[in-house]
Amino acid sequence: EVSLPADASAISNLDLSLTVPVDVPVHDWAWTIRADLLGEDEQTVVATAYAPVERLETIEPLKLTIDDTERVVVPVGDNQSVTLSGTVVRHADYRVPVGVRLTGLPDGEPPVEIILPLESDTFELKIGYPTGTAAKEMANVRVEVTTQGGVPATARSKPFTLQIKP
Repeated sequence: EVSLPADASAISNLDLSLTVPVDVPVHDWAWTIRADLLGEDEQTVVATAYAPVERLETIEPLKLTIDDTERVVVPVGDNQSVTLSGTVVRHADYRVPVGVRLTGLPDGEPPVEIILPLESDTFELKIGYPTGTAAKEMANVRVEVTTQGGVPATARSKPFTLQIKP
């Protein structure tokens, strides 16, 4: 919401910033601006005007590709690990580092995450468990891309099962 002074007759242009969340569905959106002229009490709407409807195309700023897998088996051992490899493609206007992490892990599981620098599109997530870790399966685990500040982006993998095998 933007409020202008009562004598706004000298204003011919007004710049507005539009912040779009990263999880907005990707398709064309229609938008307009509504202006209400308020009465002397600054509450009663005397008149309303609308700007012409404009179209705004949303884009996916990030795309994730990983090897298609339904199950990832992780051997237990101090020097054992499995590597999930993939690529994050950034839109030309989205030139910032991003995070890549595993989500859907139960509480208490060690986090698996990296920061993918701006100059890199490929990543490797190393998953390992020390000797003595019990066998278990974790369903609905995903690889997810995060934006600055750890905000989840729309780029995420299909769910898979992570199996810990001593």
